[in-house]
Amino acid sequence: MLYDAHMHAPADLDAVSATWLTEVLSASGALRGVVRSVEPMTLGGGIAVTSRVGRFELTIDGDGPRSVVVKVANPAWTSKYGISLYEREVRFYREIAANHALPVPLCFHAACGADEGFALVLEDLGDARPGICLDGLGQAESECVLDALADMHRSWWEHDALEAWPVKAHTTTQGHAIFDRFRERWPRLVEQGRFVVSDALATAVERMDAARFASGLAGVGTSARTLIHSDLHAENVILDGRRPVFIDWQNAAAGHPVFDVAQVLGAVQPDVLARERRALIERYRARLGMLDGAVLVASLRAAVEWLFVGLACWLVVFEEENLRDAATVQAHWARIVPLFLGLDAASA
Repeated sequence: MLYDAHMHAPADLDAVSATWLTEVLSASGALRGVVRSVEPMTLGGGIAVTSRVGRFELTIDGDGPRSVVVKVANPAWTSKYGISLYEREVRFYREIAANHALPVPLCFHAACGADEGFALVLEDLGDARPGICLDGLGQAESECVLDALADMHRSWWEHDALEAWPVKAHTTTQGHAIFDRFRERWPRLVEQGRFVVSDALATAVERMDAARFASGLAGVGTSARTLIHSDLHAENVILDGRRPVFIDWQNAAAGHPVFDVAQVLGAVQPDVLARERRALIERYRARLGMLDGAVLVASLRAAVEWLFVGLACWLVVFEEENLRDAATVQAHWARIVPLFLGLDAASA
């Protein structure tokens, strides 16, 4: 059960209080009692660009969760881009997750607006393994994540509830604009020297074609529709034993499933990907049961190009907040590059 708190959301994580948590947890039915104190805990995870996320241990009188995860707005982001992403995540937890079985944490509170601010209070998954682990997902982990993803995509295939949701789709004109930005930024990324650009990678980039990129991206957007996470990189996957949990639904949309599949493959350990890429793709396709194999591979190639291009454009302007962020970005690059090269070679 979700609840609109009467109290304004904390402005930052330092402002998360026992009083506020008592109100929102009580209203959701998760707490029968009072939160007496709140203590910050270590939170494993990746780079929080749009939001600030914290894990808190609670001392309570009564029955209720002994720890929670709280997500609040990043003022630097809202001052530039507004609150649309926060509104979408709140909608997701209220309209989708609250009424359907999905691989997501329990949500005790979700609110966003001028009067209450933005805040999520989520189930703390304890010592579950975060996808941030810099060596990426192993074979067994990759298989269970793709299985969960296929199940989600199949259950939401052409679902009526998606009619009211934003659509992840690109026109050919938008595809050309994305590619033009990539061509402008790529030399700058190479000149910065922060990431390894091998001869094979440079050749593959040179071989990329603007018209093929734009038409491929446009085609992916219109050929299938299901619920997609749309930002399912490694840091947004948590492994609770053999159960994957997907977090950070700010980009949830109706769209083609390959946008999610591409990002999961980009979280796989490079040696596992090199050995098992075809098997992993076929495993997902067979479990989904909705797409022809050749169509899936063609769409996936376009989605991987989109993922590579988007990452490269972002890396040019990425500003490291700390050493963990730098290591996370390096790990992203180390996994995405062989994925991009492998699909480029397969289609050459």
